[in-house]
Amino acid sequence: MKKLKATDLGKPFAGGHHLNYKLENIGSYYTNYRRLMDHWHEALPGKILTVHYEGIVADADNMLHKLLELVGVPSEEACVSIFEDKRPMRTASGEQVRQPTCTKAVGHCKNFESHLEPLAGALGEETLARFE
Repeated sequence: MKKLKATDLGKPFAGGHHLNYKLENIGSYYTNYRRLMDHWHEALPGKILTVHYEGIVADADNMLHKLLELVGVPSEEACVSIFEDKRPMRTASGEQVRQPTCTKAVGHCKNFESHLEPLAGALGEETLARFE
C-alpha cells in the first residue's frame, strides 16, 4: 500500500494541525488527553462527565439526563425527542437533528482494523482497555 503524504489527502488542515496526519500522532495525543482528563476526574470528582459515542447510542435518554443533572438543568421530554421538534433548526447539522440517534456506526471501525494498527499501537493496551 502506498504511503500517503498530507498533500495526497486533498486540502490539508490549517497550520498547526500536523499531528492529524499520522495515526501514531493521533494515538499519542489521545493518550495524553486521557491522562489530563484522569487528573480532572480525580481533582474534581463528580464534576466531569465523560461521554462516549457508544454510551449515547446505547442509552441516549440516560446520558442526556446525566448531563442535564450535572449542569443543574431540569430534564424535559422535549430534550430527549428533539428530533420531533418542528421549529426551524439553524445549524450545520440541521438534517441530523431531525433523526433519532444514529446507531449504524457503532463497531464500524472493525472493518478497518488492519489499517488502524498504528493507532492501536500508539494508544497502548491501557488506553484500549478503557473501550472494552
